[in-house]
Amino acid sequence: MKESLIKQIAAVFPRMVEHRRALHQMPEVGMELPRTASYVSSVLTELGLTPQRIGGDGVTVTLGQGEKTLLLRADMDALSVAEPEDSPFRADNGKMHACGHDLHTAILLGAAEVFRQHEAQLPCRVKLVFQPGEELGTGARDLIEAGLLQNPTVDAAAALHVDPSLEVGKVGYCSGVATSDIYDIFIEIEGKGGHSSRPEQAVNALAAANGIYSTLSGLVQREVGGFETAILAFCAMEAGSYESPNIIPEHCRMSGTLRCFDRRLGERLIERMQTIVRQQAACYGAVGRIETMLTPSLVIDPKMADVIGPALCKSFGSEHVTRAERPVSGSEDFSYIAEQVPAFFCWLGAKMEDGPDEAARPGKSMLHNPNVLFEEASLKYGLMAMVEMVFAWAQGTEG
Repeated sequence: MKESLIKQIAAVFPRMVEHRRALHQMPEVGMELPRTASYVSSVLTELGLTPQRIGGDGVTVTLGQGEKTLLLRADMDALSVAEPEDSPFRADNGKMHACGHDLHTAILLGAAEVFRQHEAQLPCRVKLVFQPGEELGTGARDLIEAGLLQNPTVDAAAALHVDPSLEVGKVGYCSGVATSDIYDIFIEIEGKGGHSSRPEQAVNALAAANGIYSTLSGLVQREVGGFETAILAFCAMEAGSYESPNIIPEHCRMSGTLRCFDRRLGERLIERMQTIVRQQAACYGAVGRIETMLTPSLVIDPKMADVIGPALCKSFGSEHVTRAERPVSGSEDFSYIAEQVPAFFCWLGAKMEDGPDEAARPGKSMLHNPNVLFEEASLKYGLMAMVEMVFAWAQGTEG
């Protein structure tokens, strides 16, 4: 990496920290991120760039020159997780950047500043996209449908994700299948409400849901072989009113996820779940309905991995770069982009070292946990990785 770029990364680091903290205090979920998108657009405009909106609250901007274009992506959305009151620069709207997307956005804003300052040195065109809706599993797909990969035509793409369990200064990547397929599962049970003193006159939707939950909880154990992998987890159930213990609920909703690395296995399990939901609900006199949504597994282009991986080893030190042999069971909607163009993805160390208050922060190294903490020093390494991706890819595609 050029010495001038290394110095620029160090100079940009304090502003990335400012961006991260500002974004952390304005978490928004889903596809509608008006405050976040406005903040990103204002920063890009201050750099002398002309950002454009895409798909509502997505933001894009293109720099550099040349015939080929590399897309760099950062996701911007947060989670419906309430942040502990003792957290620094916490959000107070019941939402939280518990997956580190505020760091991703700050890193890409830092990249925009570095690329703007050294635009003449860029070996290709670089299209930056700040994406909403990653946690929905559909944000990238929606932006593609809105024309993300055109104007200019995108030839390849790259992204990263912070990992609070991996030491700062380290990076991990793989080649081929990197994540699992994930099916978001939504179940609705319709019964008949009534008074708790006369259960025979009602159909308790919560009781039916409990039966469905119990049956589905053993599905993987019963129907997945020892050499196959599937993870089924239900994470939400809603029925009735906590303040009204004498009302039999008429409706109940459940949601969860199924993760598999074999599409045929996933489809088979979904088919079994559909049968179980209908028949188990009927046993209670209720009606059960299930809807599912698939976010496909992320597949890393082997050629890009072979080009960018060694470049990261050179920048980070080979002892700090790990090439994983197996995929992870998490999901990533960057997979939609990777289905359209060759793509590279890596995990960036952001672990917060233990301190005297460690006992008070259980779960600080777990994504989606309200106690999760990210070391902000990881921002400069993320920016280093982004810069290296651009130069390595451009060099690897020459000729």
